[in-house]
Amino acid sequence: MDFSNLPSVSDQLVTADKPARTDLPGMDHARCAALNNYLVSYAWLAEGRPPASLHGNNNTFFTAHGAEAEALRPRLDPSLAAFLDTAMLPPADAGLDPAPFFFWASEISSPDGFFDN
Repeated sequence: MDFSNLPSVSDQLVTADKPARTDLPGMDHARCAALNNYLVSYAWLAEGRPPASLHGNNNTFFTAHGAEAEALRPRLDPSLAAFLDTAMLPPADAGLDPAPFFFWASEISSPDGFFDN
């Protein structure tokens, strides 16, 4: 596996020297999106999928789900909407199941299940 194409997230990790931000209303959507995008990329490559599919991938919650997702936007905290605007979803390659995202989370919910528990 060649992970040289992974985005760098070392500047986004929460550490003693770089604590979680407290100056923002809501979530730190930029940091969370960077970490999400790293995990999506890592899972994609770990599955042996073509790295070229990630280049130019602009698949996000709002681009993937269109009007159905946009209808939810007024109900979302602005920081969550900003995260969903920039958090990458795996490329929609025909015939492939989505690459696993994380052990406890498989993906960002679709609009029809967004507010389900």
